[in-house]
Amino acid sequence: MDLALAVSFAIFIALWGLWLLKARSNLPPSPWGLPLIGHLHLLAGMPPHKALQRMANKYGPIISLRLGMIPTVVISSPELAKEVFTTHDLNFASRPYMVFGEYFSYSSVGLEMLIGGTDTTSTASEWLIAVLMHDPRVMAKLREELDRVVGNTRIVQESDLPKLEYLQLVLKETLRRYPPGAIIMPHISSQASNVGGFHVPKGTTLLCYSAQDPIVSHGKSKVPKGCLHQSDITSLVTTK
Repeated sequence: MDLALAVSFAIFIALWGLWLLKARSNLPPSPWGLPLIGHLHLLAGMPPHKALQRMANKYGPIISLRLGMIPTVVISSPELAKEVFTTHDLNFASRPYMVFGEYFSYSSVGLEMLIGGTDTTSTASEWLIAVLMHDPRVMAKLREELDRVVGNTRIVQESDLPKLEYLQLVLKETLRRYPPGAIIMPHISSQASNVGGFHVPKGTTLLCYSAQDPIVSHGKSKVPKGCLHQSDITSLVTTK
């Protein structure tokens, strides 16, 4: 009886190990981790989004990490972000449990106003001023467009925005290079799913960051003629 029980237990462990190995074999690429802390040491010494970008350059736009005991998947491409938040939107709609969330919930409206309406706007404005001060040529070109479209007798109106093509491109490039929040708030998978051809287990924390991809062109440039050239873009992204 004891022998049969031991054999049954050994078979169960073997089958479970094979299943676990198969599941892990289709996980997203992952760097080598350490016991207990996992991959936390890879995030030390630099801003988190830069550390994630370094790993993405080596392992691809979807990587699997273990932050301590928390299984985490990090995505960094627009295509995967679209897949996660459209195809699998319900699966990743939940947030991971955080202790401070119990206290923030009491003032959630005020917190949303601070993060979404005040802090992000002021941070983006500071970076815009910084990149314009870094290259007076771009600032002069922007000022010329404002004087031509708006003039100096009134303030900019919402109806002027479609005509301010150079301003829109400068703003978008600034937000692309220096986003107020490079990494979005984490999500967690409520069910196992398949993202980018890889298996994402249930209970996996999802991190998504953007704006660190190199400049690429798709077919013909959509930049208006005489508006923003490659040299203008290059000058905007050289500020460290």
